[in-house]
This record gives sequence, structure tokens and C-alpha cells, in this order.
Amino acid sequence: MGRRALGLGGLALRGVLGAVVVVPLLLIFGVLFALGIEPAGWLLGITLLLALLGLIRTAVQGARLLSAGPLPDAAARPGVPAPPASTADAEADLLALLRAGERALPTPGRSALHATVIATRDALRATADETALGRDAFDVRQAAREDLPELLRTYQAAPRTPENERLLLDQLNLIGTRMRAVAREHQARQTRVLEAQRRYLESKYGAEEG
Repeated sequence: MGRRALGLGGLALRGVLGAVVVVPLLLIFGVLFALGIEPAGWLLGITLLLALLGLIRTAVQGARLLSAGPLPDAAARPGVPAPPASTADAEADLLALLRAGERALPTPGRSALHATVIATRDALRATADETALGRDAFDVRQAAREDLPELLRTYQAAPRTPENERLLLDQLNLIGTRMRAVAREHQARQTRVLEAQRRYLESKYGAEEG
């Protein structure tokens, strides 16, 4: 509801600003046309047409905002991958991507893709318990759902040249390095939490000496 109100407010503001610009122009061109300056008549007509188109567009957008259901959240907007239904589903997609790559890529590319898919799978598992879409979880999900499939499609559509193969390997290594860093960081964080819990339990339940 808040986003819809912001959208309507933005449309209203645009309408006011448009009126501030258009109304003085209409007055100026109208006076000039009344004085017998013919080009002012053309400018007056063009300004009226543009104003009418802007009014229609604003009305259509306002009607859509009023009649639409709940606005999508950040995870549903274009370019922002929504969380996968489950880690298992995401891993199944990665496995399908790996199988497709094994059929389509030369040996160096297959090895690099395999390493990157494994790193992405590990990162997916490491960030699976994150409810908020932080930077790490965002990067991992985007790599699994968008970047890796798109990279493979782009390479398959390109000519088979040593330069294109090198570009493929560079990009796979770039993604894989990021995925391994995410997995290491989250695994280390989980280890720190477990270690802190161990110290707490030892202090709470540990036998006192003496």
C-alpha cells in the first residue's frame, strides 16, 4: 500500500511539474498566434498534443496503480533474482547446466564449469538459511539462476575461437572465485557461532574444579 501511495504521489508531482511547464508555453504561443505569427500556431498545436499525450499516459498509469494487486517486492523486480523455491531445486538446475555444458564445451571449459558449479552449489548451501537477501545470497542466487546460464548461452552462440574460450574460462574463474569466497566466509561464520555456543555451554554446565 505504501508503494502504491508513493507511485500515485510521483504521478501527481509529475502532473504538477508538467502543468507548470506547459501552461506558460500555451499562453505564450497563444498570444503570439493572436498577434498573427503563424509558426506560433504550429507550436501551440504541438504543445497541446504533447500535453494531451502526457495526460493520457498519467491517467493510464494511475489507473493501473489503483486497480493492480499488491506491488511486487524487491525480489520480484527485473534484475533481482527471487529466492529459489529450495536449495535442492537450485542444485538441480545447476546439475542440468553442468550436463549441458559437458556436451557443449571443450575440455578446459568443462573442467572450469565443473569447478564453478561445485563452488556455486557450496555457496548456495552456505547461504540457504538466510531469510534476508543480503549481498552474498544475492550474488549466489544470481550466479546460479542468471549469470552461469547466460554465460553458457553466450559462449555457445559465439564462434569457437581460442579468444572466446579464454574469455569463457576467465568469466567462469571469476564467478567461481566469488562463490568460493562466499562459502568460506559463511562456513567460518557458522563455525564461530558454534564455537561461541560451545563456550557458553561450557561456562553454564561445565563442572567446577575443586
